[in-house]
Amino acid sequence: MSCHLTFTSVGLLGFGAFGRLIATHLTPHLPCLIHDPAMPDGINLPVGARAVPLIEAAGCDLVILAMPVAGMAEACRAIAPLLRPGAVVADVGSVKMTPAEIMQANLPSHVALIGTHPLFGPQSARHGIAGHKIALCPLRGRAHLPVAAFCARGWGCG
Repeated sequence: MSCHLTFTSVGLLGFGAFGRLIATHLTPHLPCLIHDPAMPDGINLPVGARAVPLIEAAGCDLVILAMPVAGMAEACRAIAPLLRPGAVVADVGSVKMTPAEIMQANLPSHVALIGTHPLFGPQSARHGIAGHKIALCPLRGRAHLPVAAFCARGWGCG
């Protein structure tokens, strides 16, 4: 399976506290297309981010699942037919086994999968994420390599 070595857009599914944090740090590098059915109208988005329908967010090179684990299976089933071949899907949950199982069971084989575990959150990273750690768990494909490079070079995360 091939994967994009250069991401041109990020679809962010979920705009809770961690979704807002990640969007703030993604938008200086990539356009961020955000989908969250619970997002109130008129909410302030970071420059470079915009709220979009699910079909648009799921059509990005990199799709990040930033939602509670309880909603992940439904979200994966909804995006499965919308994902492009070679896309990368990653979760940012604090647990890995259940999200990994959900993604592997519900997402098509033509996408790469990564479980991530940022070892920071909105409180600990309120002054920035440089120097913080993020664990990457490759589940399908080799997309963890360009993601790791981006985290290191773009964010200063190890």
